[in-house]
Amino acid sequence: MSDVVNNHASINAWHAAHPAANLYAPLAFDLAHDSVPVNEAVATPYDAVFTANTLHIISWPLVEQLFNLVGGALPAHGKLIIYGPFNENGYYTSASNQQFDISLRQRDANSGIRNLEDIIELAEQHRLTLNERYAMPANNQILVFQKLSSD
Repeated sequence: MSDVVNNHASINAWHAAHPAANLYAPLAFDLAHDSVPVNEAVATPYDAVFTANTLHIISWPLVEQLFNLVGGALPAHGKLIIYGPFNENGYYTSASNQQFDISLRQRDANSGIRNLEDIIELAEQHRLTLNERYAMPANNQILVFQKLSSD
């Protein structure tokens, strides 16, 4: 697991409350400054990356950086799984998402709910194709992208 350093204390608390052999300490990761973190305790490369409630709270250049880094780190057939709200065809999917977007942009003009079509286009630039979509509670979605093989 990786996150910005400010969130590590709560992640470590979760780990302490629910220990498991396959849980490792969080890795520092800041899209604005870092490359994809590497866990020295695990010998295998990443086969999947999951991010939740991220794309709407970061600027578009950082969304692009995320796809650039993940696209480079995933092997063929690796998956990028994204959870969060998305607009479709330039429209909000609900009135609550519209209100949420307004509040996000008031807090930070560079953030906001992203258009699904823009995310798909960006993913395709990094050899990631949308394979599955799942509707989730509170007008969120899970998007599952898979990296194309190199052939």
